[in-house]
Amino acid sequence: MLGRGVDQILPHPGDPTLRERYIQDAVTYVDLAEAANGRIPRPVGFSWPWGDALRVLEEAAPEVRVVNLETSVTQSDDFAAGKAVNYRMSPANLPCLAVARPDACVLANNHVMDFGRRGLEETLDVLAGAGLRSVGAGRVRRAKRPGDVAVVSIHWGSNWGYWIPREQRARRMRLQHASQEDSEWLRTVLDRAGRNFGSRVDLEPDGTLALQWT
Repeated sequence: MLGRGVDQILPHPGDPTLRERYIQDAVTYVDLAEAANGRIPRPVGFSWPWGDALRVLEEAAPEVRVVNLETSVTQSDDFAAGKAVNYRMSPANLPCLAVARPDACVLANNHVMDFGRRGLEETLDVLAGAGLRSVGAGRVRRAKRPGDVAVVSIHWGSNWGYWIPREQRARRMRLQHASQEDSEWLRTVLDRAGRNFGSRVDLEPDGTLALQWT
């Protein structure tokens, strides 16, 4: 989610106006983050919000990088009516997304229409203009055309392990490796939640979470 406060610390912050119940200015989120964890330099480079995550991605060397783009990329002021939270980032800050080199940006989430159809169309145009593929949302006239829908099926075999690289936490609007205590807390929660599905979660010495099916 590269909107709101994150957008405000990048080189080209967009309109900070919000219509949330308690906060009407996105800069307030920066102030709150600084009050909790210390000063955040402004502006930061496009890679700043990713922090340790970029190195983790390089080390993991995934064959495909897919991100859930949990924000509109738009200058639209068409706030969706009835929504408590609206996310948007300035199109000029798109290099912050591109630095992670995503192969696809998923738009099928509850924030893709935060700024109406105009906001969605600008998001699609900006991504396409930067050479970034998007899936999960599109223009109505295109979505109705046969052949534009892909179904991906993933089969989870028994005793098959899925490795989750060291989990990250956000501090000063930047991703960092989670502490051992936080990692163990997450392992416990995931392990407990997976019991009914016949899975377990182990914490490796390097901080990696390993999901196993028994």
